[in-house]
Amino acid sequence: MALIFLACTAVLVISILLSSISPELRNTVSGELLFTSDRDGKREIYRLSGRGAERITFTSGDSESWDAVAAPDGSILFTSNRDGKREIYRLIGDVTKRITFTPGSAESWDPAAESGGSLLFSSNRDGKREVYRMIGQASERITFTPGGAESWDAEPGGSNNILFTTNRDGKREIYRLVGQESTRVTFTPGSAESWEPAPQSGTASFLFTSNRDGKAEIYRITGANTERVTVSAGTSDDLGAYQSWAAVPIFGGFLFTSDRGGYPEIYRITGQSSEKLTVSPPGRASWTAWSE
Repeated sequence: MALIFLACTAVLVISILLSSISPELRNTVSGELLFTSDRDGKREIYRLSGRGAERITFTSGDSESWDAVAAPDGSILFTSNRDGKREIYRLIGDVTKRITFTPGSAESWDPAAESGGSLLFSSNRDGKREVYRMIGQASERITFTPGGAESWDAEPGGSNNILFTTNRDGKREIYRLVGQESTRVTFTPGSAESWEPAPQSGTASFLFTSNRDGKAEIYRITGANTERVTVSAGTSDDLGAYQSWAAVPIFGGFLFTSDRGGYPEIYRITGQSSEKLTVSPPGRASWTAWSE
């Protein structure tokens, strides 16, 4: 009876926590969280609701699926290597359709849906990682990184406004692309880096991951101000120091991945409170996003 009570309580808590998640946010469909987990032996995509975690991709063989995002039309975009290399797919109901066909051995991954129906993604189709936009069935390259440097991990930051990660200055930093003009927005001290921008809808702020304090934590930039918003145990990247990364903004707070419990799991911060949302089987993990 105690186990039944605890299970019911856990479902109720998850339902309450998820009630504040907007259906328009990056990793949600109808207010339900999309996430990646290897709880069944390999990376697949799951949906978390008040009913618990439900697996929604069933990739054949040793192939995997990961990094799901919600599109404005209610479909789910994700990355998979089910056809032998990374490509982007769309899941509508029970039907999965491949939407990128990258030439040769090149790949496409890391989809991000824009409000007008277009799609941002990373691809090495021109010999190195760059950011592309797909409108309908046509793809155009929108970053042109000099030399051997690369750009990737783009997120829509508003009308004609894109945040992305690049190493064009010798290490990972975050840039903003407006029209055809790129502007650097993080200036991480020393050899430390900043990456994984996550714009907060309706504000001028964005969350990002940085190791500026010795290990990966989540920070927020508002105007010229940068503040650290996660504090995980330990002081460096050494074994035993836990980290937090891959923020996903929600109303009143954000979701993120942390290994503070020993393995990566998904947490939610609202104000000063932090709650764990996923509980994977021993030795397995769950992620808001799979960094590539």
